[in-house]
Amino acid sequence: MNDTVAGSPSQPAQAAGSSHQERDNVAIIDSFLAAWNRRDTQGVLAFLADDATFAASPIVTHERVDAMVMQDGSDFGSGTWFAVFALKDGKIASFIDYQLDGPPLAPAG
Repeated sequence: MNDTVAGSPSQPAQAAGSSHQERDNVAIIDSFLAAWNRRDTQGVLAFLADDATFAASPIVTHERVDAMVMQDGSDFGSGTWFAVFALKDGKIASFIDYQLDGPPLAPAG
């Protein structure tokens, strides 16, 4: 652990209207980053799941607005998405998408 990761608490932790769960989640991340900044290895490890991984590969972030269309062709609206891609040997090794706004999407099932 070399550098300071974060200097202040996350903005969502202070946002009005956040749910109890959202505030708890942000508090976990803030506490993790505080332990990292203290170079507290045991404190950092206490926040990691047993199967946690660290992406040391190149990371690319991407923000976009998607127009969502239903299978019947009707317009569902649009939403902003933020993706994080990890690359390995010039190929995408993993990625995750986060919906920032727009109509809530139902889980596939």
